[in-house]
This record gives sequence, C-alpha cells and structure tokens, in this order.
Amino acid sequence: MPIQAVIFDMDGVLVDSEACWFRAAVNFVSESGKTWTENDHHACMGNAPEEWARYMREHMKLHLSLEDIVAKVTKNVQAQYQQYLPLLPGTIQALHAAASAYGVALASGSPVELIDQVMNLTGLNKVSRTIDCRRCRHLLLITFAAGCHIVTMPEKILHGMLGHPLTDLGSRKFMEDWRTVPCPS
Repeated sequence: MPIQAVIFDMDGVLVDSEACWFRAAVNFVSESGKTWTENDHHACMGNAPEEWARYMREHMKLHLSLEDIVAKVTKNVQAQYQQYLPLLPGTIQALHAAASAYGVALASGSPVELIDQVMNLTGLNKVSRTIDCRRCRHLLLITFAAGCHIVTMPEKILHGMLGHPLTDLGSRKFMEDWRTVPCPS
C-alpha cells in the first residue's frame, strides 16, 4: 500500500520545546516560592497537560485547579514562542516537502492554544491538519486519524502510548473528537 500521509509529532521532533516548558514551570512555581528542578521536569516530560499539572499541584503543594495550572504554564510558553519559536533545523522544509506529495498532519499532546500558535507562526495551518493527541493513547488511532503509515515521535512517547492503561477510554474520546476536527482544504 502506498504512503498516503505523514504525521509529525510537534514537541521534540519539530519544535525544541523542552527548554521553554522548563522555564515556564520554573517561573510558575517560583511565584509560589517553590523550586522546580530538572528531576521534576523529567518526571513530567511527555505527559498530557492534566498529568503534569497534577504532578505540579501534588509535588509543589499548590492550591490551584488543574485547569488554572495548565493555563498559567501554557500562557508562559506562548509568550516564549511569540518571542522566539525554537524550531528544529529543517522543520519547515520537511513539512512542506512531505505536504507536496502526501497528506500531512501535526500531532501533539500540548494544549490546543500552543498547537494553534505553532501552526500559525509557521504557516503550517495552510499545509497540514492537527491531531490532538492529549486523549489518544494508541498509535493505531493516530495513524487512522491521518490515514497514514508513518509517524515521527520520541520513542518514550511511542512506548507510553502503546502500553497506557487508559487506551480504551482515550480511544473512545479520540474517535468522538476526530469526528469534529475540520480538514483543511
């Protein structure tokens, strides 16, 4: 079967976002007099926003809702992206080259505001569609969503998705979300 589409993971594959997330977390918890460490950061890497917000709330003893934590950290990352979007070398060229021959999708577990910002700042909103992977825990769902056979993502994320205990619940929610995602023409 010929290749029909290519999915690129956003964080760590197209956008070198880890330093931005780390700075955002450091800034956020320091407002409460807490210290965010590299170990805290590594414990949260690759997790969905609700998961890292829960870690922050529990480990930093924060008295905020998960939604407030996600919103404040995300706003900090957005501000950093607005000043400088840390695209990895060749990102735009690779996406446009793939889009000239195949359907292209951008997959991410980041908050939607950041996905939209990256898509808009790079012009990728004109050549690719977005797949919201926050609830998607199975590789087959991601590939089904874009109708493709190739996915790029960090190995840790792949293994986490394949063995995640909430695969069935995430799969059902993903399919509900999928039906409402508009395809660019």
